[in-house]
Amino acid sequence: MSVILGGSMSSRLFISLRERSGLAYYVKTSAELYSDSGYLSTQAGIAKGKAEASLNIILEEYRRIAREDVSEEELSRAKDLVTGRLLMQLETSDEVATWYGRQAILRSTFITPEELSKRVRALQVRDIRQVAAEIMTNNGLNLAIIGPITASDKKSLQKILNF
Repeated sequence: MSVILGGSMSSRLFISLRERSGLAYYVKTSAELYSDSGYLSTQAGIAKGKAEASLNIILEEYRRIAREDVSEEELSRAKDLVTGRLLMQLETSDEVATWYGRQAILRSTFITPEELSKRVRALQVRDIRQVAAEIMTNNGLNLAIIGPITASDKKSLQKILNF
């Protein structure tokens, strides 16, 4: 889901924010997964005064992935990207050691890179929509902005965050 939203140059947010709207220099969505929790975050480098328009686009893409199925093509590209990155990441012995060390310490059941690739390949369109519908709520939604912001900007951004 994070790859589809903002994990590559063909992602929804890259196209919406950068290519179509010209609002962002860069955009990236990533997921941090822990044994008992995690989060999804989107980062974007935007021009001063464009936060409101950018936030509207980001949240609309969040809503859209929760209510509409992703295309088979989008899902296939995301699977290829995730499995390809995994294989490239594990090309060095220190990364292989890190992989297996994390498995031993953090997971209750051990998973090999091959098993993870199989699981990724087995994902279906309905799986993405189901997870998106579960997590794309305004419960726990946060916004961080680095740069100048006025009190009126803050109020309008808070309104938008009522997802």
